[in-house]
Amino acid sequence: MSTPPRFTGSARPSDIDGVIAALEAIVDWSWRAESRLGFFCQVYLSTTRAVKAGITAGEFEDGPRLARFDVIFALRYLDAFSAFVDGRAVPASWSCSFEADRDHELLVVQHVLLGMNAHINLDLGVAAAEVAPGPAIAGLRGDFDRVNELLARMIDRVELALGVTSPALRIAGRLAGDRDREAIDWSIRAARRAAWESATNLADKTGDQRAASIDALDRRVARLGELVVGDRVSRAATAPLRWVERRRPREVIDALRQI
Repeated sequence: MSTPPRFTGSARPSDIDGVIAALEAIVDWSWRAESRLGFFCQVYLSTTRAVKAGITAGEFEDGPRLARFDVIFALRYLDAFSAFVDGRAVPASWSCSFEADRDHELLVVQHVLLGMNAHINLDLGVAAAEVAPGPAIAGLRGDFDRVNELLARMIDRVELALGVTSPALRIAGRLAGDRDREAIDWSIRAARRAAWESATNLADKTGDQRAASIDALDRRVARLGELVVGDRVSRAATAPLRWVERRRPREVIDALRQI
């Protein structure tokens, strides 16, 4: 098994191209190592490429600021990933996501949701407050919301890729039609609204007060992750979906690369 990449010191990216290269490195390693950690990372990589394209196309009010935001946001994931593979402590919400790599009973969509839970519900608000502290946070709201529109445009592609990994999910999506897409869109928007509330709460905090608030938020987000992982009852209910899913991580990553 190949050695996982680490992003410390000079290896920490400083621009959005560096972020994309780092995410590509994690996905490539995950494919070689047959690691489920690549599931969320590939979805995140596709999203980051879309954000870069939006910045290049002038879709945002302040493209350079959003690019800085993207880097700060990504570093929270990359730092957590590096710490995890080194055996160092990571935020509880990321621990829940990373530890799931060893859980063969989870669905592909659950692995993706665990990463989204930690990165949106914890990291997004923290990164927003860092790039626009104090009164500056209000000026970030417009571009923060514009990312929602970008994500909405990607929903169909994500659904299609997940459907390739799971015939049952594909059939369920067809039966649900537009209602399924609307539900996913609503869920993402709700998560980002909560992240914005966290950002405004953190923007005026510094030092120990800020650290305590982030720690409390992390614990709440970790509890949401535990709900995604589920208990024996929920696992029994999803067992038929697991039986028809693609099980090899390489096959799943290849499907998700189509996003």
